[in-house]
Amino acid sequence: VGILSGAGVDSKDTSGTSLPDLANLVEQGHGVIIGVSACTYCPQMYGHYFPGVADGHALVLESVVRDHKTGEIIEYIVSDSNGKTRDDACHRVSAKILEKAFSRKQRVSVVTNDVIW
Repeated sequence: VGILSGAGVDSKDTSGTSLPDLANLVEQGHGVIIGVSACTYCPQMYGHYFPGVADGHALVLESVVRDHKTGEIIEYIVSDSNGKTRDDACHRVSAKILEKAFSRKQRVSVVTNDVIW
C-alpha cells in the first residue's frame, strides 16, 4: 500500500480475501498484488517448497482463465518480476497451485481502489 501510495495509486490491504474474490476484482479492472510461496507457485524457478523456508514473493494478478460453460476458474495469469528472461515474466498457473501458494503466505493482497484498466 505504501509503495503504491508513493506512486499516487490509492489502494487498500485486502489480506484474507479469497483468490476467486480477487479474480473478480481483476476482471472489473482493479490492480491486484498477491503474496505467494514462490517455491509452491513455480518450483522450476525457485526450487522446491520446504515448510519454514522464507520464500515469500509478490505477484501481480493479471487475468483469469475460466471454463466457458461453468465459469469455474481454471488458471490464473500472473506477472513475476524475478524472471531472468522475458518469457519468465508472465505465467499461467493452475488454480489449484496458485491457491495453495497464496494460502501458504496467509492470503496477503493489495487492491487498487480505482479501476486502472
